[in-house]
Amino acid sequence: MKILHTSDWHLGRTFHGTSLHDVSERFIDELIATVAEENIDAVLISGDVYDNATPSTETIQLLNRALTGLVAVGAQVIFSSGNHDSPRRLGFGAELFATAGVHIMTRCEQAWQHPVILSKDGVRVGVYAIPYLNPRYHGPVLGVEPTHAGVLGAVTERIRENIAELRKEGNLDYSIVLAHAFITRAPAAREQEDTGGEQAALTEPDRSDSERDISIGGVEAAPASLFDGIDYTALGHLHGRQRVSDTIRYSGSPLAFSFSEENHVKGAWLLTLTRDAGGVSASIDPINWDTTLHLKTLRGTLTELLNNPAFEPYEDAFCRIYLEQENRPLNPVEQLRKRFPHIASFEFRSTVEQLQRSPYHRTRENITPQVMCREFYAYVRGAPLSEREEEILTAIIEEATEPGGDAADSKASVCSSTD
Repeated sequence: MKILHTSDWHLGRTFHGTSLHDVSERFIDELIATVAEENIDAVLISGDVYDNATPSTETIQLLNRALTGLVAVGAQVIFSSGNHDSPRRLGFGAELFATAGVHIMTRCEQAWQHPVILSKDGVRVGVYAIPYLNPRYHGPVLGVEPTHAGVLGAVTERIRENIAELRKEGNLDYSIVLAHAFITRAPAAREQEDTGGEQAALTEPDRSDSERDISIGGVEAAPASLFDGIDYTALGHLHGRQRVSDTIRYSGSPLAFSFSEENHVKGAWLLTLTRDAGGVSASIDPINWDTTLHLKTLRGTLTELLNNPAFEPYEDAFCRIYLEQENRPLNPVEQLRKRFPHIASFEFRSTVEQLQRSPYHRTRENITPQVMCREFYAYVRGAPLSEREEEILTAIIEEATEPGGDAADSKASVCSSTD
């Protein structure tokens, strides 16, 4: 039996104002083709199917296309709601969808009351999908402390009871739990091992800038020990593919959604379960997606950025550009867009040592208007006034502060001198 662990599709997302619908379509097409080629029996989505609680009609149609395509190539689909999803909207028609092999879990009690049982070649797998649990709401409902650890612990304890019951009846060989949460390991439990190129198990999982904060009272983490006794835990919420332990993993998002993810290798985890003399054995392998959102951070002077051939591979990428040189040139973004049309972020960083503090901090000190203007210019432009600019500034200040001068006339004079 083959089961594909994915999460955090975030259908309907934008990147710096640009819709990601087209690239999401390409991911869906690649996913369906992969499921067909690999003869995958089930696809898991561990929350955040949509990017927001009120997806557009176009986004809903994209999910419909994905589910229809996956079922058409012989796979069942099991997914739960994440912190970006609306459980009620996502869960509409769940009972009807289940008859077609699409299992939508958006209610807390479904996690332990209605596991999805998959069976193939003598292997029986129980899939328990926990939707994102808001501690403030689910804590009182479950009769536990309103923390992520509290509500997840209450649900996983009920799941373990159901697993034990099914095993006792001889109706279960392997258990999988889906959860959408921030899970950490105890430092003493960190493994030191050869990972064969894969990221090692982490005490504190890697974060991405695109993940929404779910902290309650400043705490968002829950311990990995909550999933003790579960054969495999398919996590969602963090956007980097990584391992909390060998049997507790994040698949990460299929696309990069922030520049902090520009070096991520996006993909999923493929579980292959086989019956052998000792019971059921599992192998877990990475699958990488060819569909990507190409992001790149570039640094250099304007001349380097416009002319260096080393930057050619990134001309069609979404770029975050740091312009690093002594003075800020005129219209740098307009010039850079001629080579890099998809500039998502731009920042000028002067290579001249900046003033230790802003001139705003000195407005109450006894300094002259000439010094104030000179320091303000240097602070904003990252360079001192030229000799000619000093002459113009002196003339403007003298005219503006001339005894008996009219304020309006002085203001007009300053503007005309500046022009």
